[in-house]
Amino acid sequence: MEELELVCEGRSYKVSMTASVAKAFKKVDAKERARIIKWMNRFADDGAEFLDAEKLKHEGKYPLGNRAGTEVAIFAFKAWQVRVCGGARRGQPLHCNRNRRQQKADKG
Repeated sequence: MEELELVCEGRSYKVSMTASVAKAFKKVDAKERARIIKWMNRFADDGAEFLDAEKLKHEGKYPLGNRAGTEVAIFAFKAWQVRVCGGARRGQPLHCNRNRRQQKADKG
């Protein structure tokens, strides 16, 4: 498993990123990066309760593939066209393992 970098720690969760996501995230526009970090801090303190779908989107639950049938909740922190995706299990840290910029189709 790739090494993790702690982004923030709050009352409810710890949020960390894989090293490759952290490296790509540092290249994101500073304003968008600051927004996403703000949402991550809010999530770390209060969970998803005070973040609407414009800031944090629950993408669904996916099985880990183990015999116990453990599922991981997948979330995407969003700011403008930047998405930082990660998964969390109840009582476990949220690990962000994907960073992507959403591409909009040219409607012209």
